[in-house]
Amino acid sequence: MIIQNSLSRLDELLSQLGNPNFQTNTDKVTHWIRTNIMSDFPENADTTKIKEVFNAYQVLNQQKSLNSVVDKDSGYNVVHQAAKLGFDRFLEKCHAQIVPELVNIQSAMGHTALHLAALEGHYTTVKLLLKMGADPNIVNHQHKYPIHFASVMRGDKDMKKKCIQDLLLKTKENALMTSDNVGRTLLHAVINFEDPDLVKTILARCPNLINSVDNLGQNALHHTLIYKNDKLLDYFLSHEKVDQLLAKKTNNYSTALILACRYGNEKTVSKLLAHSKMVEMINHQDEHQRTALQWADLNGNETSVNLLKEKGARFERREQGITSLRY
Repeated sequence: MIIQNSLSRLDELLSQLGNPNFQTNTDKVTHWIRTNIMSDFPENADTTKIKEVFNAYQVLNQQKSLNSVVDKDSGYNVVHQAAKLGFDRFLEKCHAQIVPELVNIQSAMGHTALHLAALEGHYTTVKLLLKMGADPNIVNHQHKYPIHFASVMRGDKDMKKKCIQDLLLKTKENALMTSDNVGRTLLHAVINFEDPDLVKTILARCPNLINSVDNLGQNALHHTLIYKNDKLLDYFLSHEKVDQLLAKKTNNYSTALILACRYGNEKTVSKLLAHSKMVEMINHQDEHQRTALQWADLNGNETSVNLLKEKGARFERREQGITSLRY
């Protein structure tokens, strides 16, 4: 047993509370869990969730040591699993047994406890692990650091953002610039959070990320257009390097304007056309030999078609000798 003299069964806890009836004791059991297992355990949790968390705690606490493997396939030890589950109170009570070497042990996939806590958005656990000496600059086998795991859209969005902000302060710049196996960087990953302030904070810490492109040649502006994020579109279009972002074409020769006509609406197209750099590229073709005008027409967006024509977009004939436009 890791924490000596700790309760090992739910009925022991109920007996200690003075009432063996579980249904009438959920409030007290919940309070015990928040004090001894995880501080952010929901106060309105149902009995199924209470039993699930207590049983998981029981499995961990019955191990011989914190380095005991509890999942052979993943190689997770007690610290890994506790971090994944957000058991910050449990880890706190084990503080005397935890040294940096233990907290930074990597699993079969190279994950540290910090990777796992960040992935699930367990902010209090992330803070605790950092205090215990967890290193945010350890990379896993997928070339991802804990901050990249925090940027995965999973769990509570606000808690994930807090994880990112704390990890950002302690992650080295070369780690922040790292891309995953599809070339996506931290900046690409946080587009889905739809938070200009978060993007601004990341770029203030690592300005060179603004130049990053993934394996498809897509930069942060391209991702913003594809995922239809209006708030971030306004941010990037006001960025000092907006012309550089607009000038970049993807690997399939799509311009930002082409992507706007494929995935966006006339409001997005209008915002892009307010920039001279975009007007200069208005008749560029992608790998399908289609221009922004042809994509707007293909999607039946007459307003965008008119906006483009007003700015000088022209009908490009295809190799077959005809245009895709109905006009």
